[in-house]
Parts: sequence; C-alpha cells; structure tokens
Amino acid sequence: ATLRTKYNYIYNNDDTKDNEDDGQENKIPQKFICPLTKEIMKDPVIAFDQNVYEREAIEKHLKAKGTSPVTGDKAYIMNVFPNQELKKEIEAYCMVNNIEGHPNVLLSTRK
Repeated sequence: ATLRTKYNYIYNNDDTKDNEDDGQENKIPQKFICPLTKEIMKDPVIAFDQNVYEREAIEKHLKAKGTSPVTGDKAYIMNVFPNQELKKEIEAYCMVNNIEGHPNVLLSTRK
C-alpha cells in the first residue's frame, strides 16, 4: 500500500484524499493549522480553552494578553499540554504529501 493509503487508513481522514472534482489536491486539514500563526503546526499544544495552537505562539499570546485567542475568555491557567497524537498526524501528512523540510509551511505556499 502507498503511504497515502496508510495515512488514510490510520487516521481515517477524508481531508487528505485527492479531490479531482474541485481541483483541490492535497488540501491541508484545518485541524493542522494554528489559529494564531495560520501555519501548519510543528509543536501543537492544547490550551485552557481546549483549542490547539502552536506552542510558541500561544505561550506568547497568553503572556501578553492572558485570554483565549479564539473565544476571548480570560485564561484561568497558563499551562499548555502537548498534543502528541496531532503532532504524529501532522508529521505523517507532511511525509505523505512531500512537504519537505520543517513541517511549518506557510499556507500561501500550498493549495
């Protein structure tokens, strides 16, 4: 089986399938994108608001503003927690889709 097939089987993620009908080949799954940086995350973490962010971006945001960037709620805890499963998914996606180098790729460089 191909890596793409293995990825689709392991993660059962329809976002990774090629979609010839709408011309959006290899569309990046939204859950891989940090709401702060708008880039594919390299070190995804879960914050107090249960949203996932790039570690460096959310730590900086929490230190500066003390609120959720998504909901605007006041942060009641400043700790963030690694999301290892999502990190593995992102790494697999980048490998399958030949995203070379570091997985932190600007959205504007991808379809």
